[in-house]
Amino acid sequence: MPNTFAVMLPVILPRTTTDWALMLPLITALSPRLRTPSDWISPSNLPSNVSSPVNLRLPLISTAEVNRPGLQLTGYLEAFSSDRLQIIGWIETAYLSSLEPGIRAKRLDDYFALGRTFVAKSDSAWFDSAGGIYQGMINQVSNAYENTDGTPIPLGENDVAKGVFDQVIKAGVDDELSARLGQWSEDWTNAFQNDGFATMLCPSWMLGVIEGNAAGVKGWDIADTFPGGGGNWGGSFLTVPTQGDHPEEAQALAAWLTAPEQQIKAFVAKGTFPSQVEALSSPDLLTQKSAFFNDAPTGEIMSNRAEAVTVAPFKGANYFAIQQLVSDAINRVEVDQTDDAASSWEKAVTGFEELGLS
Repeated sequence: MPNTFAVMLPVILPRTTTDWALMLPLITALSPRLRTPSDWISPSNLPSNVSSPVNLRLPLISTAEVNRPGLQLTGYLEAFSSDRLQIIGWIETAYLSSLEPGIRAKRLDDYFALGRTFVAKSDSAWFDSAGGIYQGMINQVSNAYENTDGTPIPLGENDVAKGVFDQVIKAGVDDELSARLGQWSEDWTNAFQNDGFATMLCPSWMLGVIEGNAAGVKGWDIADTFPGGGGNWGGSFLTVPTQGDHPEEAQALAAWLTAPEQQIKAFVAKGTFPSQVEALSSPDLLTQKSAFFNDAPTGEIMSNRAEAVTVAPFKGANYFAIQQLVSDAINRVEVDQTDDAASSWEKAVTGFEELGLS
């Protein structure tokens, strides 16, 4: 079942608007109890059509005017009205979805730039894990580690993977945007309760994880945006062994479990997004909202992110072995803090050579 991405925010904005630096195709989760500087406006000063937890503060928006960026999406930011709410429509979304991976990475730079502004005025980290950010970025690459014929790309010659590695290490470690937490660790889980980070990148199934880890914390929300349009983290599959006693009945059960109706129920229960394309237009999905995420229209948001996916990453027999090498390299620098970026990457390259794939 393919997974889609969006941006998690702890504030309810008009659903057609979002802050400029977050209106890129991205999922992040903004913690609703962050300590922020006094020169940010408080919820009591918000206009009537914007609501927020009482303990949240927002970047200053000093005008009621809005802006629909055009040239700004190409990187031209001269005379940009950053004090206005920014509106992204279907044309802008289609444009972002058409970008090449290198240009999409530039759009992620805008997310990191906002993070640098945030951490300069806050005690909290901007995102939870460089490893998590890497996952979202590398899953927008059609051939991250292998060619389409299945032959592995030598890691020492893989400029794409190395470029993404360098980008997340610079943002997370050098610029100190990361909370430097290993995803799924106890510290990472506890950070949901103690303002450990401001945003996080995640697929739709992470909604249930956030709701569980952040139980009792009010104010989480989701923005319909992801740098590069959308992403596919992978999925799960049901198989029927040929040696089974009842293969036909098992196939029928698998077909029933993966039917749009059952997939929509699974999304409602745990956030597992449907893999059936016809489910994306189902009113049962599009009208689904999450009370925990400030009644955000999660079905509509995730459907939009699925529609924005333009790349189906090739994941052959060696993909996950190589992915683990890079993940370990990130963790050595970010979480364990035993290596610098250069030495850790060299260890990953050595590990690739030891796999004997080339």
